[in-house]
Amino acid sequence: MAQTTLLITLRPAPAALERLLRLVRHRGFEPLLVQWQPDGLRLCVKHEQPLTLLTRQLEKLADVVSLTEEAA
Repeated sequence: MAQTTLLITLRPAPAALERLLRLVRHRGFEPLLVQWQPDGLRLCVKHEQPLTLLTRQLEKLADVVSLTEEAA
């Protein structure tokens, strides 16, 4: 299993975080760390499938302004 950390900027919308986490779980990724920071959200996930299965779907969310993978 791999672990990846994503840095995500969300629009300040009601339930934006809920929608994001629901999508993460429904795609079969396990959230290990959710950390709210002044510049956005830091999300660490554990996964067996390719990360692109998640990132493509996250980019489609209207609440997501930007999405980058944190360098290891």
